[in-house]
Amino acid sequence: QAWSLDVLVSLEWKRFETVCAEYFRLIGYDPKETRIGADGGVDIWVYKQGNEKPFGIVQCKAWSTYKVGIKPVRELFGVMAAEGVNNGMFITSGEFTKEALEFAEGKRLRLISGEIFLDYIGKLPPEKQKDLLDLALEGDYRTPTCPQCGIKMTLRKAKGTGKEFWGCLRYPRCKATLVYKQARN
Repeated sequence: QAWSLDVLVSLEWKRFETVCAEYFRLIGYDPKETRIGADGGVDIWVYKQGNEKPFGIVQCKAWSTYKVGIKPVRELFGVMAAEGVNNGMFITSGEFTKEALEFAEGKRLRLISGEIFLDYIGKLPPEKQKDLLDLALEGDYRTPTCPQCGIKMTLRKAKGTGKEFWGCLRYPRCKATLVYKQARN
């Protein structure tokens, strides 16, 4: 198997974040992923080797069904200002709205669509591309991770509607759910 948009959009959200962090490691930075739970709009803090002040912050969204709009992009820009970080990057497996792209213009905030991210991956040496793909596809890379507990979720059916959704295995202690979307053919 090779890198493709289908591979990118098949990754559950946490695996997508891990792939993004590993990409930064492969190009010579020192990425630190935030913990599971409320991340304050930052998924990865990126450091230059040996520096204590972050070089940049990254937000990741494994979204392919709808475009990333201006609100999360504006929030990331706000975090950059609040944290005094000069560089921001928003990486999605999908695309951005026109408003989001216009908002980022002229700012040190790069919006990276799935297509652009694949292009970046394609510029890595072949062995690094393969290592990143192996990491992406290792084990169960499709079942989402619970955003609160950090464990794999399970597919459940709503009692009333019969609609399927992802639920935490620790239910009823953890009531986290995620929308279930059918796999694209």
